[in-house]
Amino acid sequence: MVSGNMQKDSWQRSDRPVVVVGAGIVGLTTAEALVALGHKVIVVEQRGAAAQGASKANGGQLCSAFCLPFNAPGFWTRLVNISRTPKGVGFNWSTATSQLDWGVAFFNQSSNAKYIDNATQLLSLGRLAERKFEALLARYQLDFCYEKNCGKLYLYKEMDALRSWAQLLSVRENLGFHISVLNKSECIDIEPVLTHSSCEFAGGIFVKESSMGDCEMFTQVLADKLQEKGVNFVYNYDVKRLLFEDGRACGVESGQSSKIVGAAVVLAAGLEARSLLPETIRKRYPIAPFKGYSVSIPVRNKQLPTGTVTDGSRAVAVSVLGDTIRISGGVFLDASPEVDNHQIRRIIDTARRWFPAIGEHDLSIIKPWAGHRPTTPTGVPYVGATSEAGLFVNFGHGSFGWTLSPATASIVSEQLDDYLKL
Repeated sequence: MVSGNMQKDSWQRSDRPVVVVGAGIVGLTTAEALVALGHKVIVVEQRGAAAQGASKANGGQLCSAFCLPFNAPGFWTRLVNISRTPKGVGFNWSTATSQLDWGVAFFNQSSNAKYIDNATQLLSLGRLAERKFEALLARYQLDFCYEKNCGKLYLYKEMDALRSWAQLLSVRENLGFHISVLNKSECIDIEPVLTHSSCEFAGGIFVKESSMGDCEMFTQVLADKLQEKGVNFVYNYDVKRLLFEDGRACGVESGQSSKIVGAAVVLAAGLEARSLLPETIRKRYPIAPFKGYSVSIPVRNKQLPTGTVTDGSRAVAVSVLGDTIRISGGVFLDASPEVDNHQIRRIIDTARRWFPAIGEHDLSIIKPWAGHRPTTPTGVPYVGATSEAGLFVNFGHGSFGWTLSPATASIVSEQLDDYLKL
């Protein structure tokens, strides 16, 4: 939900910094966009370093053409049918029962018309993000294992499943995405290593203008650059409440009564952001944790894909980030912090079937990870001004924080810039 209502007030530009809560990819791109507009910024983070939440070990994909809501028509039927099987989609009963209101809203957004509308919003943000990301990279020299336009191949077990998305392909093309619909032979031409695969597939869709990079590395090197520009970072700071001055949000306070005061506040802390909202508006921002998994394996064998490859039916993706193979997968409504070893084995086994060379790597030194993607009922993040003067939000990006953050950072920073000029 991108909020366009600007707060009308006589607040003048202040020498105080803007307080950004959250040092993940969304918080850091927000801070960078504010700095680019000439604002002072202070970033507060509950963890000990940047990018230690959902930004840490995600799939590494920068694929705007694949920014789509989870709740496609028929999603609920598939979820019920596979929730008891070791697949890549499911839910934790405890989490699900605690998220009933969110679940109802999520279900209500799964009609074909609403899905297409929400998908169009996400894809439009994706197009904006591509431009904003290139502009950001022009401002800084950043090393983050970036492979521009390496391509993304999304494989289908049956061509009927691919053809069922003809309407969505049309939406993408209308927004300027170049989508190639390929048969099996053409997919192998794109990624010759698929000739060794033991997985059956009929074809896929390919988007050359898809890239990949290490999100954690990017976020941390960007933090270093911003610190050089005067941005202040406060780590291990557990925000307990917002501060208000003359009816305007102006800062944050920790449990130790340590206060950080600024000109305005941006909540960009993923799942934790909602709990910091005033109770009077909290219900307007439902959010749920969609858990995903990844493993990182040092590269030993070069018989690997040159771009990113996704197995849609098993919810597993493979990317090569520099000297690391990143295997990611899973969409689980699950707030538990534990790494499910069964799911780790599942995504590794799936990746090995697609690319047998992965089995030649030392799997005893893998780095497993689980993260919680903050997901809205529509799939569209909450971005912009709230009804509380001085309080802005930028959270709820689901699986697409790495891809969409440059766009949402631009939107919220421009709104905040206008607010501070009033």
